[in-house]
Amino acid sequence: MSEDGQLGGKIEGCCQLCEKGLAKYRCPGCDMKTCSFICVRDHKTVSGCTGKRSRAGLTYLPVSQLTPEVLLDDYWLLEEATQSNKMLSRVLPRSRPRNQYLVKQCALRNTCLSLMPAGMKRAKQNRTSLNGETITWTVEWIVLEGVEDHPATMKIDDLRPFITKTTYSQCSENETLLHSYSRTFQNSDAAANITLLLKQEADKDLSISPVDISPTRRLWPVHSPNTTWQLLLANRTIVEFPTIYIYRNTL
Repeated sequence: MSEDGQLGGKIEGCCQLCEKGLAKYRCPGCDMKTCSFICVRDHKTVSGCTGKRSRAGLTYLPVSQLTPEVLLDDYWLLEEATQSNKMLSRVLPRSRPRNQYLVKQCALRNTCLSLMPAGMKRAKQNRTSLNGETITWTVEWIVLEGVEDHPATMKIDDLRPFITKTTYSQCSENETLLHSYSRTFQNSDAAANITLLLKQEADKDLSISPVDISPTRRLWPVHSPNTTWQLLLANRTIVEFPTIYIYRNTL
């Protein structure tokens, strides 16, 4: 909370920072009186004060002991709670019926779908949808170039310098990975020239936080690019949507 004018009474005296202007504001944190926004800002910079009244030791007070300062403190406590509630409503994990149904449909396919808070970048990128009972996944494709070691033996964070392209496409769960790749990159000879690797989030029976996407997780080679997305994602945990790394074979 920033410093604010006192409710319930006039603030008397001069600004305790510049000692020139008449005081208009009282700091909820340290009770210092200031005259302007500039002095409010400078007070926080110089003193390190947060401008927030400490909530430690809050106790019940009878009406006879209520002062304008106590009422002001209660007012701002309620204001903080209101603002916190508004912020939480924007970042809490999505629980709309559509998303619940999508999670349920994934569970029926033995896929654990973990959704991130609505404001997160990956959640905004997700366009996964249901057409009847068929899932159309958003798929993230990441192209690697110049990797000397096989990507499956490396940590994902160590592969960042070799990423040359990232793109997204919508892929039906009944479509094969090879067909999805050929359609996305317009390359029909993919099987002979590339290796596809699925980003490992976690095994289905492991519990992970929706935002715990570790850069140290490794990649799992897709042994048959002719497998469907539904079969590929069975017994796996997906955070929002699958990510496929594309390793161009050089041997």
